[in-house]
Amino acid sequence: APAYKLGKDAVSLEAKVNSKVEATVVKTADSTLDTKATLVGGGVDGSGATKPTVTVQDGKVTVEAAANTTPGEYTATVKDAEGSFHVLRITVVGKFTVPTLTAANTPARSGQSVEVATVSNWATVKEEIKQATGKEATKDDVKVELEAGSATDIKDKVTDVVFDPVTGKVNAKIATGATASGKFKVKVTVKAVEGKRLETSSDATEVTAHA
Repeated sequence: APAYKLGKDAVSLEAKVNSKVEATVVKTADSTLDTKATLVGGGVDGSGATKPTVTVQDGKVTVEAAANTTPGEYTATVKDAEGSFHVLRITVVGKFTVPTLTAANTPARSGQSVEVATVSNWATVKEEIKQATGKEATKDDVKVELEAGSATDIKDKVTDVVFDPVTGKVNAKIATGATASGKFKVKVTVKAVEGKRLETSSDATEVTAHA
């Protein structure tokens, strides 16, 4: 388990729904939290309908988020052996779909904007973004990166990469070149939303562009 220093700053623990996170509490110059530390008030503060469970025992803090725990921000207060108080900041995040990227069928290398790949499960991912942000997904919720192709790499000939948040398609301009077919890889990352959603990324998917 990772060691979290408890001291002047609040300690942050992140738990996924339906999982358990354990932290080893360590002594620091300004904290003497040890095996005698106790949870103050016996519970967790936060507005979620179903809160995570926090236990403190033998110098370890355990946060357990059941399958029905409400994602969001929570706090718990711990008292150390010397009577000092420490705040634990707990973030519970939901389960998140990883975007599945499918390469488009042989995009042309004409210098025109063409579809190079599509997030095939975009409808699901888009709905999760809406739940996390409270609004419809935009291109700013998604990051598209290019990686080198496995052979005849033409990554440097691909420009104007644009993600369409309505369809889940990735469009780009592929410069005309001498080789008959060139390759590059596309990766789509759905950005994190603080306190609501973790970042998820597709695999780097290879696209073959024909002249």
